[in-house]
Amino acid sequence: METKYTPGPWTVEHAIGEHQCRTTIGANKCALSYKVVADIPNSRTCEFDARLIAAAPEMLEALKDFVNAEENYRENVIANDPNAYNDPLADAYEKARAALAKAEGN
Repeated sequence: METKYTPGPWTVEHAIGEHQCRTTIGANKCALSYKVVADIPNSRTCEFDARLIAAAPEMLEALKDFVNAEENYRENVIANDPNAYNDPLADAYEKARAALAKAEGN
């Protein structure tokens, strides 16, 4: 499936200009293809916000891997023994599915 977002990795860059300090999240270090993903004005939380945003592509992939693994587990356990299904990750799985749907616009 083709991604609908700027592929990662995204990096955090800091710039101090004449009138402002800002944090930029960008993709592709090559100057010819660098794309600004987000520009965050200077604030108490800009560094933390920038790191969280920059981690989004990797977190999305990890979440997809988790959901796929959980779905495979559920299919195999239920297929072999429906009474054995006792999933301690059920809540996390539902939250992960909802987050993926939000991220992917579903």
